[in-house]
Amino acid sequence: IEIADRMEWILPAVSTFIVVSGFYLYYSTRVQDATHVRDADQPITKTDWKQDVVYAYVFPKLDGGQLSPFVRKLMFFLQYYRIPHEVIEGQHNNKSPRSKVPFIELNGKMYTDSGLIIERLNEAYYCQVDSGLSDQEKLIAHAFIRMIEEHLQWGFVYGRFGHDRGFQSFSSACFPQPLRTIVSLVVRTATRKALWGQGTSRYHINDLLHKFRADLRTIDQFLGEGPFFFGKKSPHLVDMSLFGVMSMVMDVSHFNIVGQELHQFKHLLAFKERMDAIDQRINKTSTSYQSQ
Repeated sequence: IEIADRMEWILPAVSTFIVVSGFYLYYSTRVQDATHVRDADQPITKTDWKQDVVYAYVFPKLDGGQLSPFVRKLMFFLQYYRIPHEVIEGQHNNKSPRSKVPFIELNGKMYTDSGLIIERLNEAYYCQVDSGLSDQEKLIAHAFIRMIEEHLQWGFVYGRFGHDRGFQSFSSACFPQPLRTIVSLVVRTATRKALWGQGTSRYHINDLLHKFRADLRTIDQFLGEGPFFFGKKSPHLVDMSLFGVMSMVMDVSHFNIVGQELHQFKHLLAFKERMDAIDQRINKTSTSYQSQ
């Protein structure tokens, strides 16, 4: 009887360990040479696709928000320009050649990287997302996008996965108890490794906050009274980029030690409110097909 009682919890524990280990080994060893990856040559998932409809593969929303800033940016772009699209939520990393979302399928071909996707759609659907900017403004906008997506975004990722209190708050808000262990062992472990390799988690927390606070202060002062970058009356790609990154910490109710710095900057907060208002409006009039 004693052996049978032990087996009741030993077998599930061993099974969980095997599953978690498998996930960890898969994500930690799946490395590809980017020079060998060509999006258009990848097999597509949607075989019954419709002409000129964008099939967007994204993470599911958790705690009422979209966790990926790049998914958020892409979805805003699709809806703002009323591009016919279908949203397919789920865990699609293994379907993408770069093991990341978002990616899209369009007319039987796959495209990855939100920036490259928007660049292609901007041309294909004549959106002219940055047509309202001068050549000089486009150069400045490009530099801001790089700072927002390649530096500031990593600060928010650290606040979510690298910081102990932040991760506990995030996982409690977004995942039921059985999943928290898997998320901690698999996703957090892989993300912390990426944070160390990228360099963000090598800093003392005080230095880290100092660095990202400087980013936020620069953007806040440049925005001024706005309403958008360069004082424009409608959003451009740089605005969508900032909106996506801000949304990853402001649309999900969890503590983020870097994200909380946002509340010091009134122009950034006012910008987010304006983008939220547009987002709500275009959601009501979006030409998307029924989500799956």
